[in-house]
Amino acid sequence: MCFTVAYAGLTWLNVPHASWALVGILTTLRPSWGATRTRITKRLIGLCLGCVLTVVLLAVTSGRPVAAAIAITVCGGIARPMRGWNYGFWPVFGTPVLILLTETHAHVVWSDVLQRLTNNALGALLAAVTVLFVWPAREERRLPERLQTLLETHARFLERVATVVEYGPPPARERRVRAAAAASADLRSALDRLRGPHPDAVAAVVAADRLRGAITPLRPYATSGLSAPDLRTAASHLDVTAAGLTSLEFDATGRSATGALDSARAAVGAGAA
Repeated sequence: MCFTVAYAGLTWLNVPHASWALVGILTTLRPSWGATRTRITKRLIGLCLGCVLTVVLLAVTSGRPVAAAIAITVCGGIARPMRGWNYGFWPVFGTPVLILLTETHAHVVWSDVLQRLTNNALGALLAAVTVLFVWPAREERRLPERLQTLLETHARFLERVATVVEYGPPPARERRVRAAAAASADLRSALDRLRGPHPDAVAAVVAADRLRGAITPLRPYATSGLSAPDLRTAASHLDVTAAGLTSLEFDATGRSATGALDSARAAVGAGAA
């Protein structure tokens, strides 16, 4: 739908370099609003910097094919490895490569670069609107959100245990452990309703259950041998991982959550042992 609307509209309006709007859609459209928003931010900021770099390189390499070849080689050599580390670097260094390579038959000027930037932004905007209002409302879209809740509730649970370890048992409160258990149950129930398997998300539920199972038998915690600093460090790691889930590819969220929960269990389990 996005490709058809963008291509038909821009072709009808005879907008120069209209195909770059399709590139904007292709590189930003993701299964959830959070993931799409993060990709759009990285794409547009990186593209602005990449366009500035392209204009500079056009001025330096104009009429000098050897210099253009060197610029393409250097930018391409930087762009691809850096993409694996952070997608934001890809549009910075990939844009000069794409423009210099795809327009070898014509003289490219700064206005061409600006048109590409504008069309990319238009494609990204269409992708954002699609995810917000048109994308099918599937349970899968809420999996990253539920995984975030799973990590955050377990982080609060660890902080509560750390407080008891440090200051002694206050009046009994089981709200934190109940909230953590409820988050696991909610995610497990959602997975049961889905049509397709999601083994990474299932592994995260299992890891959360293991984490609670390593701590709750030690109640009232004050004499458990647990380390309050280790508990708080583990809680902080869960919070950081939860905050970063929306920036990951959809399929990587379950693996990231599972790794964080298993790391937390190892950290607090070592103190109790």
